Amino acid sequence: MECGAPGGLAGRGGGQGAGDDAALAGALYARGRALNRLGQSQEALGALLECVAFLPGGQLRAQALAWREAACAQRNLACDSEALEYLGLALRLAQEAADPALEVDLIEDLAQAHAGQEDHGAALHALHGSLRVRRTLPGQPGLAHTLVRLAQVQLRACAPAAGGPGTGAAASTPDASPAGGDGPDLQAAQGTLLEALHLLDGPSGPRGADEPDPGERLALRGEAHSALAHVHLRRGDPAAAQESALAALAALRQAGATRQALQVLPELARAQVAQGEAASALAGLRAALTLNPRTCCWPSTPRCI
Repeated sequence: MECGAPGGLAGRGGGQGAGDDAALAGALYARGRALNRLGQSQEALGALLECVAFLPGGQLRAQALAWREAACAQRNLACDSEALEYLGLALRLAQEAADPALEVDLIEDLAQAHAGQEDHGAALHALHGSLRVRRTLPGQPGLAHTLVRLAQVQLRACAPAAGGPGTGAAASTPDASPAGGDGPDLQAAQGTLLEALHLLDGPSGPRGADEPDPGERLALRGEAHSALAHVHLRRGDPAAAQESALAALAALRQAGATRQALQVLPELARAQVAQGEAASALAGLRAALTLNPRTCCWPSTPRCI
């Protein structure tokens, strides 16, 4: 697939009123967002670039959101340079719009992109900065999301050299096979995940504009449990790892995050094998391959949340 280019996105002229343009842009954004989540990223990108073309020039936040979603489509198409360019543009628009919550979201997206390119230092620097800002915002919107992303990068940064399945930028588990150890990085990641789960398992209350919907919240809880399963395996506690992996599977499947749920299965299988349950581990993996013959590869495309 070809990577989309940002050219030709100046505001549309002609006889349509600004209200009509804004309504059409909103419909195109919704279409692009939906297509992204259905894995049709090339079609999503086309809709999102057309959305930007119709957006009135003064709607800076809406433009930033559209470029952010377009960056997600570019990442799914393995066009990393274009994704970073789009994220940079979205960040500038969010800054011009004086929207600190969206600005922090975009900083985290850039951190995730850096982590996907193995630049863990830059990713951690950005996420720690994001975390400091989140804690100062009224109501601390998005704090759990930041904590989960920080823990995932912390685990990648301290992973052993050997690689494993799930090498994508948004894999629910780090890019390494588990190994024993209980260093400060693992302890920090575990503490970060437990704080995130404390927030996610508590009452959600009324949802603000910058908070995830119930399905996204459920998927984020699944990601946190999945990363925690990896921590437990690395620390030599397969029973706790199995419990966390099962919790991750339940949350991700309920949220409809099929690919992320599949990425939990290797952690669950390792935990079962470590407890002498090799037959159960093999049966679970075979069942997944039978039920999901097309999606049971280890995807390198991130899920957009």
